Amino acid sequence: MTLQASVSMSWVNTVLAAAERAGVPRERLLAQAGIAPEELAHERWPIDHITRLWRAAVHCTQDAGFGLKAGAGVGPASFNVVSYLLQSAPTLRAALALVARNEAVLGIVYSTDARVEPGVKVVGTFPASSYPAIVYPVAATSTAHKDTADYLAFLRSSEAKAIFEKHGFTFLVDPTT
Repeated sequence: MTLQASVSMSWVNTVLAAAERAGVPRERLLAQAGIAPEELAHERWPIDHITRLWRAAVHCTQDAGFGLKAGAGVGPASFNVVSYLLQSAPTLRAALALVARNEAVLGIVYSTDARVEPGVKVVGTFPASSYPAIVYPVAATSTAHKDTADYLAFLRSSEAKAIFEKHGFTFLVDPTT
């Protein structure tokens, strides 16, 4: 049996409520997302649906910070037990430590963090299509230390690529050395 990644309707209702607070009727939001209103009767939604709903909410509100504002309205009961788990740790690393010590049933963390903690087991991952790529840019400022250029050159090297990949990161540029 193949399980499809899905989310609780609590997540859906949070997005719908935040959009309505921003003046976007749920019917318009669902239409923009290409989702039939009858789908609200389901207990869970496929990841693809909630991703489309979030994108539609940003589009309809014309607010790139919609997710942050929606999150501000999240309270202890918003996501049932998941909400409790998410609110139990101030950082992702702290959430990971709680899971490793069996003080929390699960945690949502970056895969690179989970890789370095032997006390946890990855039980699922979000499809890459369900979120924008996580990219860590680097740049030098006009007042950067004189050694910054050498450091930036190192970050583009084959040696740095090997280190990043060893720790689960994807190296996005071709090494220059």
